[in-house]
Amino acid sequence: MLRTISVLLILGIFLGSLLGLARLEVDLSYEDFFPEDALERLTLQRHHDRWGPDDRVLSVVVSRWDDAPLWSEEGLRQLVRLSQLLRANDAVHAVRSITNQPLMVGAGLAPEGPERPLERLTRQRRYLDGAQAVFPSIEQRLQRGQRPPPGGWATALQEQPGARPFFLSEDGRFAALHVVLTPSGAAALPEALDTLDQTLTSFSGDSSLDVRLAGARVMHAEVMRLLVGDLLRLLPMAALLMAALLWLGTRSVRSALGPSVAAVLSMLAVAGVLGWLGRPLGLLNQVLLTVTPALVIADGLHLVHRYGVERSAGHPPIEALRITLRALGPAVLLTSMTSALAFLCLLTADLPLVREFAVPAAGAATVACLLALTVVPLALLILDPVWRPPPGGRHRARPVRAMLGRRHLIVGAAALLGVVCAAQVGILHNRSSLAELLGPDNPARVATDLLDRHLGGSIAFILTMEGDLRQRPVVEAIQHLDEALERDPRVRMVASPGKLIAFAERAVYGAEAPSGVVSARLLDGLRGVGASVVMDEYGSAWRMLVFTADMEPLAFAELGRDAAALAKVHLDPVGVRSEITGSAMLSYQGLEALSNDLRGGLVSAGVAVFGLLFLVFPQPRVAVCVILANTAPFLLGFAALSASPFSMSPGPAMVFAIGLGLCVDDTIHLLVRAWEGQARDLPLNDALAHAVASAAQPMVLTSLVLAVAFAVFLASTFPMLQAAGLVGVVIVLAALVADLILLPCLLHITLGPRGRIRSPVLNLCAGVTP
Repeated sequence: MLRTISVLLILGIFLGSLLGLARLEVDLSYEDFFPEDALERLTLQRHHDRWGPDDRVLSVVVSRWDDAPLWSEEGLRQLVRLSQLLRANDAVHAVRSITNQPLMVGAGLAPEGPERPLERLTRQRRYLDGAQAVFPSIEQRLQRGQRPPPGGWATALQEQPGARPFFLSEDGRFAALHVVLTPSGAAALPEALDTLDQTLTSFSGDSSLDVRLAGARVMHAEVMRLLVGDLLRLLPMAALLMAALLWLGTRSVRSALGPSVAAVLSMLAVAGVLGWLGRPLGLLNQVLLTVTPALVIADGLHLVHRYGVERSAGHPPIEALRITLRALGPAVLLTSMTSALAFLCLLTADLPLVREFAVPAAGAATVACLLALTVVPLALLILDPVWRPPPGGRHRARPVRAMLGRRHLIVGAAALLGVVCAAQVGILHNRSSLAELLGPDNPARVATDLLDRHLGGSIAFILTMEGDLRQRPVVEAIQHLDEALERDPRVRMVASPGKLIAFAERAVYGAEAPSGVVSARLLDGLRGVGASVVMDEYGSAWRMLVFTADMEPLAFAELGRDAAALAKVHLDPVGVRSEITGSAMLSYQGLEALSNDLRGGLVSAGVAVFGLLFLVFPQPRVAVCVILANTAPFLLGFAALSASPFSMSPGPAMVFAIGLGLCVDDTIHLLVRAWEGQARDLPLNDALAHAVASAAQPMVLTSLVLAVAFAVFLASTFPMLQAAGLVGVVIVLAALVADLILLPCLLHITLGPRGRIRSPVLNLCAGVTP
């Protein structure tokens, strides 16, 4: 009957998880970084309401295979054909290219020499009343069969305002087509990108142009694709390797089966619960698919090992399981409580994305505990595995006693290593830009790098402003702000109405530009040649688009703050209010805040977890030993990340935040076994030797299994997952060494040979009178 119930329970969890898994979605949206009522999100929403979404724009970087300039007539005709092909795509709303912008040359411009009054009046009226007709685009000129402007296409494009570097590189070898997606195309971005990629591949095959999708939106979609693909590929691989290592370590299929089944069920349960709750799989909670089975295996192996010890002592299965649960049940519950408490500390984070992760993560730790205390014991009863510990327990304790005899040397070496690692931590920086999340050879990153180095840049923030553009002081303040921003070496280009108004007034009035108000008809003419991108139809609101190369979130946020300060200096005196916004700014602020929140969560989790352990083992000297032993793995992890080519992106930051639960797990088991030894009246030296000798086998096997699981992510094509794998391997292996070697030495030094490890909680659970 018990076996039937256990099988039905496992099948129920499995089927329920599969149904929830079918509902699971993936979402890496930047908007979830901030709550709906956050100032940053409200500002962006106001901007979208007035100007439309700014996160539907992709870029296509174009160059010739022979590296020749694109401003020849042949090159321009190919750009026209490419623009037309892209516009024919259902997911594309518009395409902005150098070939479909009004070419501002010809009869509409003021001549260099003298001009008759009637000629000037006719030209000015033509410009102000219909600038689009006066300045046809390159595409229109080629369709009409018109000849190139005086000086040729190259000269015209070099003189075109706003053409370089937004549409064309300085040397003409690279061009950028900016594709605006329809709302449906932006919603189904992967499908839209696949369609566009097929169009570009087909075009590139029968032309002399090299075309590539680029930009922050493309890199964001590539991050999502790589993350999902790697998780689908690496998680099953990690599960198989963990199961194989369990079998090799226990030398028994039946011994490995219980923890393996519980681990797989925990992984499916987490994914299924996320699906049933409607929570998408994102940058944070995807880590639970690795951490939850790790917690199950860690506790499950200790249960299987202790069960084997009791069965070897001649106890029948039921009695052996009862002794195992009575001895290790409190330790398993305590490890679950510490992990859950560490996750709940993330509720203090600033970002709602992190706060919303805290409760499901704590629930996942609880699920791990329940599965370890239900599925593993049921498997032990059904399978009755024979995992016999290696013989010679007393002989295995001898190296431990020898180690304790050199405790001062070991602690001194650990202190020296800690100082070296702490020095490395100081030079660790957060470089989690979108480009850093992708490999250096990734096509999206390579294309975006071309956009950054030769064209207008891949990311932009927006300065929104309100005021009367017809007032000359306002226009002059905007022009001065333009100049100040473009002097900043971090800025690639600035698009604003200031430049367009200056160019238009020179074109219409020549050297006799009026000094009074700006003509309303001139502003209407500007909107006719595409200035509606930076000014509204009433001329009362406008914006600056500040383009820059992809950079670290901290640097991008700093540039935004510097631009906001410059805007206040130049615009406040003329009564113009300005705000910094933009999808890229919101996204990068979110990435930086995410890493900061996770690092801050590690500190608060450490305080809470060590506080909980102090309640269980209320001795200050024991608490100091536990803190030192569990700080060492993190110092090594930070040092390893600092010495690696990876950066402090959300992946490794997440591993640091959850690593405390993995480190404390073995610490708790070791302390419980040492307390158990002293409960049998063993002196501290013998109790520590007994604890290390009896716990070493499951601790080593658990750590190797977890290290292999993290090491699998080093094979990822996603640098953020590679960094998470590196940090996980270092922390797990360092925690093993710290718990088996450093912690016993510290306890022996601080407590002395006659010291005792006291725990009223464990005394109460075991019914022992202290």
